[in-house]
Amino acid sequence: MLSIKWTPPARQDILEAAKHALEEDPAKAAKLAATIFKAVEQLALFPGSAPPGRIEGTRQLNLPKLPFVIVYKIGFTELHILRILHNSRHPGHQNVP
Repeated sequence: MLSIKWTPPARQDILEAAKHALEEDPAKAAKLAATIFKAVEQLALFPGSAPPGRIEGTRQLNLPKLPFVIVYKIGFTELHILRILHNSRHPGHQNVP
C-alpha cells in the first residue's frame, strides 16, 4: 500500500465539498467525506485501477453516484492526491490541477 499525500489544493477541495454538503444535511456531509476517503484508500492499494487523467502523468477516478473526480499521481512509495473536483465546477478538467 502506498502512503497517501494530500496536496493543499486537494485538502481545500474536500473541505469545501464537506462544508457545502453540511449546509444541506450533516449526514450527507459525513457520508460524502467517508466515501472520498475510502476511495483514496482503495487507490493507495490499487493505484493503477483508475484510467489516465486528462493531464499527462495523472490518473482520474470518477466516483460512482457522486459528482466528484479524484485526480492523483502515483509516486514510487506515495499516492499524491492532487485535487478532488466537482464535475459542475470543473467541467472538462483540462487546466486542473
